[in-house]
Formats: sequence, structure tokens, C-alpha cells
Amino acid sequence: MKINAIRSEFLRQGAMQSSISPNRSKSHSVWLKYLDKMESKVREMNLGESANQIMLKLYEDACSWLPELWTDETSLIITMRRAALLLYHDIESGLALMSLCSLNARRNPRLAVAVAFHYSRAGKRYFIFYGISVGERSRAKTVLATAKKQANSVDHALLCGAEMLLESGGDWKTVLGALYYEPPYDGDPQFKVKRKWFTSLRI
Repeated sequence: MKINAIRSEFLRQGAMQSSISPNRSKSHSVWLKYLDKMESKVREMNLGESANQIMLKLYEDACSWLPELWTDETSLIITMRRAALLLYHDIESGLALMSLCSLNARRNPRLAVAVAFHYSRAGKRYFIFYGISVGERSRAKTVLATAKKQANSVDHALLCGAEMLLESGGDWKTVLGALYYEPPYDGDPQFKVKRKWFTSLRI
């Protein structure tokens, strides 16, 4: 079933009602509350990869109305979730958004840790399903190292902890807190990318 048909069915079942939609709202907290509720509904349904596509559309809707606030945690949560979903669905767009997040993570240790986590996660997934490395592990290390140069002692310890997790493959939930996120569907990704471009990522 195509994504539009699935999304229409999702709407038809009453999982998303216009009366609770925050369309046109400029409040990040209002949107996040709405997105959390919708994602809870999506995760309850057996939609496969379409679950990620539905959530990506919802997060993109939110970002189309909201200003980018790189020092506001609620804004960062929404942005990073969108990036995680994009990395799954569209490598080129996902990496472009992650690069923007990386630039803004230089003076934001928690954002740097979140970016490193998603780079690392994306790299592992590409290798599992396609047997190639696209360099995301090295990008994760670079993001953390760059943030350490600007960090105070407390933030420096946080970033060092993230570096250890990057090496050990440990649990990131405690370190990331509210910024921790994994898409609803974690199976074989259906990348929207030209094979020529994908091949050029080999390192």
C-alpha cells in the first residue's frame, strides 16, 4: 500500500483529528506533545516502514511552522527526530540535515552527543544491510571532538562519556535523556538515493 493510502487510513481511523492538530502553532512544546501522541498511535499499528514515512511527514509539517531554535531543547528534540527519520528514508537529505545539526552542535554538548549517536546508528545500519561503510563513525568522533574544544568541565565529561559509548557500543539512553530517539520501524531501509551516489560513499 502506498504511503498516501496508508496515511489516509491512519487519518480515517481517528488516530489524528484536525481538532487536536496544532497547525499554524509556533509553540515547540505544543507540537512535541502532539507528535508524541501521534507517534504512540503509529507504534501501536503494524505499518512496517510506512510508520517511519508517516512520522517523517508529521515532523516535517511541524518544522514547516516552527522557527529553528538551536538552544531550546524542545526544538532540538523535534529537529533531531526529523533528522533520524530522514537518515532512514533519504540518505542525501538526512546527511544534509545532520551536517546542519553538526554545525550548531559545536557549542552545544548535548546536541553534539545526539548528533554523534545518530551518525553512529546510521553507519551501523548501512553496514548491516549493505555491507559498506559510509564514514558515519568518523563523523561522530569529529562532532564530539569539536564540541570538547568549547566545553566546560561538566560538559567535557559528558562528551568523553559519549566517546566511550561510541567505542563500546553501549546504551545511549541515559546520556541522551529526552534527545534519545529511534524510529518506529527498524527493518531493512528503503533508501531513496541514486546507486551512483551511494557507491561514491564507500571508504
